[in-house]
Amino acid sequence: MKENKDKVIAYNYYFNISGFEDYQYWYESEATKCQIEEDVYYMPANSTKIKPNLVDGYVAIFDEEKQEWNNFIDNRGKKVYSVIDAISSTVDYIGEIKEGFTLIEPTNIYDINFVNGKWVANKETKLRELKDIIYNEIIKLDLIEYNGNIYQTDSQSILRMSDALFLTGSIFWRDAHNNKVLISNEDLQNIINMKAISIQKLIDKQFEIEEEINNMTDKKVQKYKIDIGV
Repeated sequence: MKENKDKVIAYNYYFNISGFEDYQYWYESEATKCQIEEDVYYMPANSTKIKPNLVDGYVAIFDEEKQEWNNFIDNRGKKVYSVIDAISSTVDYIGEIKEGFTLIEPTNIYDINFVNGKWVANKETKLRELKDIIYNEIIKLDLIEYNGNIYQTDSQSILRMSDALFLTGSIFWRDAHNNKVLISNEDLQNIINMKAISIQKLIDKQFEIEEEINNMTDKKVQKYKIDIGV
């Protein structure tokens, strides 16, 4: 290649290199000047003297047939989500995001239906959210405050309290902080009843909200915020 210049810039691109897109712009270098013939330069393999127009967020790909650079959007390494099931994956290709995927991250584990460019819930996922809320509230009832003390009321503790109901008079009981508290059979029964009544209220509320959700339209379900009133 004859060039009437002091130097010739070569714009190199990847080719047949594992892990890289063929013809993707790599780097620029200088062509090697011939030491025998004047104004003759040797271009490196897989290069061109045509300068690419590099743009942030895009990757330049050389078209050997047309002898031109083309810019394609580069989302590689970004996380995308399937609009079918909200399962995530990482983009490993050049160009626009494939149909059926979005860069928009679901806001929570219940809004997994992609509608009009945003994630929303449906009846199934809204009912699952309600179930999880009720479960978490029931777990909180493993500790109950009674007469200024906090008692463990998990299933094993309730069983021990039930067994102690057969004892007469007052007894010493360990509260949740391992303090000894003088307590009566009536007190133990009251604690047991408090948990049972609280659980029943939660279950009744769950049935009430479930019926409400099942009778909603899809649009109303998408906007509905669960409030169990605790």
